[in-house]
Amino acid sequence: YDNQHYQDEMDAETIYSLLENEITQMFYRRRTNDVPLEWISYIKNSIAQVAPNFTMNRMFIDYEEKFYNKLYERAEKMKADDLAMIRDLSSWKRFVLRHWEGINIVGFKHPDVSRELVSLGDTYRAEVVLELNELDPSDIGVEIVIPDFNYGEDLETTTYSKEFDLVKQENGQAFYSIEVSPARSGVLNYGIRIFPKNVNLPHRQDFALVKWA
Repeated sequence: YDNQHYQDEMDAETIYSLLENEITQMFYRRRTNDVPLEWISYIKNSIAQVAPNFTMNRMFIDYEEKFYNKLYERAEKMKADDLAMIRDLSSWKRFVLRHWEGINIVGFKHPDVSRELVSLGDTYRAEVVLELNELDPSDIGVEIVIPDFNYGEDLETTTYSKEFDLVKQENGQAFYSIEVSPARSGVLNYGIRIFPKNVNLPHRQDFALVKWA
């Protein structure tokens, strides 16, 4: 549940209900030689099915699959062909950095809520026109970002984002389009985020450039 306090109450009720109606009865239901066979079977099943997910071996496998293998593969790519990938990526970063401030937002179209009805669940189109100057559309990504604030006792924020599609490029301008379907009613704040894009970047934080509209 979104409300953490309500979630805590539900979890507590579930645990107490299991203790009262299932676990306690199994534990005290004794048979041959005063042995709680149902309870022992329950524990054996838990050890067999649950425990393996919380072992050091499982943690090592997670690290290996999620991080170490990926880092190793990336390191091998970076070292290949006499560090060609490193040189190309460094050159690309310098080029983008020199021309980043030359990106201009020419126009942005979105549903006008003062003139048309915006209904929950319906799909709407938004468009962005950019002047990239020396940059190529493949050098950047453009996305819409919609924060959803939860003003409870603890301020929480979840963010929805979706990338625009490049529609065309002409006269030094790049035209982008996207279809968005509102997931909730009410006032929505949104922004257009422009970021560097390259298949050889491991993550966005590797090249800390961003432009907002």
